[in-house]
Amino acid sequence: MKTKITNVWTGSSGELWLNNTERLLRVQKFSFKQTNKYEQIDDTDNFSTQERLVGVELSGEITKFKVDFGINDIFEKNKNKQQVDLTLTGKIENPDTGETKRISITGVTLQDFELFGFEKGKVNQDTITFNATDYSYL
Repeated sequence: MKTKITNVWTGSSGELWLNNTERLLRVQKFSFKQTNKYEQIDDTDNFSTQERLVGVELSGEITKFKVDFGINDIFEKNKNKQQVDLTLTGKIENPDTGETKRISITGVTLQDFELFGFEKGKVNQDTITFNATDYSYL
């Protein structure tokens, strides 16, 4: 069965919100992944080593054009010993089919971010790495 080309999702119709209120502007790339953590079990009854799921790690990255300093404000609060409760909500739409997918990511902690920088002849972009504790599809 041949796939219709209009069924292929593109990132051009993706959007991202911080705490369900502030739309992050000019997001160029967003990724969120789950990494399963296993512990190896060397069972004497089996020749091969087996694995037992013991947890998951949730992490991601946001790349956006520098159009504001909102993320800087969060990192400044962290510097002043204030941990901010953060939620990310992502949405992607296929305009050809009308299908939409949404995700809510909770327990977000921002990990790494360049506070200030520039390069001559280049457009400034922010790259923000984060971890999370949970997610659900909406």
